[in-house]
Amino acid sequence: MIQTVLVGTPVAWQRYRFAACEATNSGTELLNLIQVACKLAGGFARLVEHERLQQLIRDALSVLPLSTMSSILALPGTSRAIATTLGRAWETGLDLQANADQPRVRDLVTIENYVRARVGAGVLPEADLIRVAEGRVRHAPRLFGSIRAEGFVHIAPAWRPLLRSLAESIDVTVYVPRCVSAQFTWIGGTNIRVVVSEDNVVS
Repeated sequence: MIQTVLVGTPVAWQRYRFAACEATNSGTELLNLIQVACKLAGGFARLVEHERLQQLIRDALSVLPLSTMSSILALPGTSRAIATTLGRAWETGLDLQANADQPRVRDLVTIENYVRARVGAGVLPEADLIRVAEGRVRHAPRLFGSIRAEGFVHIAPAWRPLLRSLAESIDVTVYVPRCVSAQFTWIGGTNIRVVVSEDNVVS
């Protein structure tokens, strides 16, 4: 039977990879959250790389009429700062379109739309990747079997609905050290099972 170990840190990845090799367990797959979403979204779906995102933003800044950003266009690091801002908005699940009545946010939405239109086939911003993955959760039993999540100190708000949806279709268990258990109170009322460890070492 397939079992998926969802890992939250590179250390956890290495630890479980080593343990799986020792146990010669060919039925276990190690994935991170982005890889889970990509598998659900379809074999050719992938997250836009940060460098590509910055390049598209630089292109957008050179051609788009932006009402609030003219004073910063020539500053070094502007495209990186905007890429970081968009990334944080996507990670927290903030709907920029819903707040586009504010001029600065309206400019961000204009840039976001430019990126979406040109990012390339199968390449998705984080928010879009999560949305597509959620729409294909019905494939989770065949793709993942069950999910055991370890090594997380926090799961960004944008990713939580996907985990909730997965738990409607398959067994999802999250193992958390007690020292960070307060970061996982959002799991209450879902089908996700939480196992709190007395070990205060996050691996």
